[in-house]
Amino acid sequence: MENSISIVSNPINEGPQNILNWKVGDLVSKDLRTIEIFIQNKIDYCCGGKTTVLEACVIRNLDPIKIQHQLQEIIQVPYADNPDFNPMALKELADYIVQKHHRFVQKSLRTLFEQSNKVVKVHEGQHPELIEIQKQLNALSINLAQHINKEEKILFPYIKSLEVAHGSQLTPGTLAFRRLNQIINVIEAEHDDAADHLNVIKKLSQNYTPPNGACTSYQAFYEMLKEFEEDLHKHVHLENNILYPKARKLATIPSN
Repeated sequence: MENSISIVSNPINEGPQNILNWKVGDLVSKDLRTIEIFIQNKIDYCCGGKTTVLEACVIRNLDPIKIQHQLQEIIQVPYADNPDFNPMALKELADYIVQKHHRFVQKSLRTLFEQSNKVVKVHEGQHPELIEIQKQLNALSINLAQHINKEEKILFPYIKSLEVAHGSQLTPGTLAFRRLNQIINVIEAEHDDAADHLNVIKKLSQNYTPPNGACTSYQAFYEMLKEFEEDLHKHVHLENNILYPKARKLATIPSN
């Protein structure tokens, strides 16, 4: 049975044990503050958002009771400013992703390139891993540029038109739905590729930890990489765990 969340659903009302049965991505969708717990415990909530909390604990060899208590403490505290993306219209959510996250990616990558050139030029002799980090960053930048263009020019307009039509004649067996599904599958695979590049960068940089005595530019470079990864996780979460599942679901509902 799917652990999907309705707008009125709340893990705190379902008992602490049920938190372990929730999908990681669904829990984050309900309360963004849980991201902090998942980051601390190195649980992937974006590309790995379809796994349950319990499954994630098993994968990471974590104590599920401890994670359950940490999540429970956060969810119990009311948070009026916590954005709820679930009830958003698909157009509204897609536009939010473009303005909030796509633009951040484009701006940040330009800054990261400038910073990486500066750091590599000065420090590559003592820290050759910087050369590979820059190569990974370059590949990531090229891939994300193509990826964002694909979303903004093809997938997002397609999803918006789907919402306007309210799923008119779009059922699982139709060519239109198959096309939607194929595009989303490609996009989600590209999310995995981006995560792979960042995982390599994270490993090479020792979890974005600058070496002892690192200059200000070196420290800033690693801090920007860390910030970029954190934003990309939120970005991918909104797409993989909210926008695309809702689009797929809408595509199976015939219009009245």
